[in-house]
Amino acid sequence: MTSLPLSKALLRIILSVLLISGPCALALSLYQHFRQKQRLDPSFTIVAVVQTSPESEGLKTVYFTELLGLSIDHPKNLYDFSIAEAEQKLLHSPLIKEAKVRKIRPGTIHVDYQLRKPIAFLADYTNTALDEEGFIFPFKPFFTPKKLPEIYLGGLHEKGALWGVQLADDNLQLAFELIRLADRHCCDACSSLLKIDLSRLHAASAGRSQIVMVFEERSSPSKIFTHTLRLTSKNILQELANYCTLRDYFRKNPKSQKNSLIDLRLANLAFIGPDE
Repeated sequence: MTSLPLSKALLRIILSVLLISGPCALALSLYQHFRQKQRLDPSFTIVAVVQTSPESEGLKTVYFTELLGLSIDHPKNLYDFSIAEAEQKLLHSPLIKEAKVRKIRPGTIHVDYQLRKPIAFLADYTNTALDEEGFIFPFKPFFTPKKLPEIYLGGLHEKGALWGVQLADDNLQLAFELIRLADRHCCDACSSLLKIDLSRLHAASAGRSQIVMVFEERSSPSKIFTHTLRLTSKNILQELANYCTLRDYFRKNPKSQKNSLIDLRLANLAFIGPDE
């Protein structure tokens, strides 16, 4: 086996590299030229944003254009638009749970997203809703009017809660469980949960420690009243069952159909009085 002189071997290597890299460099140069031409082509200016969502109600298109920094005054080319940055901007919105963005030539951005679903209002703040994961977000003007229960936890003003954060409060999961129990056992066509107040759950005095739940009762379209319950945290299910038994009695007795305060904190007893 004969060996090539070093100079010839180096020459062959250089020629091989040039043969391979030359077309690649040319292809890259042509690609960059083509992309630059597209970036300068006014036909690829973004002129529309379309949206899809599994929710029955969605956000206005102008909300997306503002989040994505798109405007008529400052046109942006489709090929200068970053999908990764766009998705991050959308996910920074307190209203949006999931978002996917794609480009549609010549000048359209498609946004597929999922809104956070409000299940309650946080009464500690104005115009603030909660989803099932505990994230808080503004309600108006993004959602149609809804009759949702209010949750009052107490003391949140000192914690500085902000829209878009996941609320870390020890009592929040209890409030969610109370909503589920009320929906399952207490709410029907004539009754709905209005409010849960856990601000005195951990009061130092046993006499002051309580969970407050307020139910709205409708005996007719024109006759609406409330039942304000005082409960313990140790036997909630039984106390709610006792309330449902009492409520059946109230419904059969028109004279008792009025705003009432019902204290169920003592076993087998119920103290009933007017709720002024």
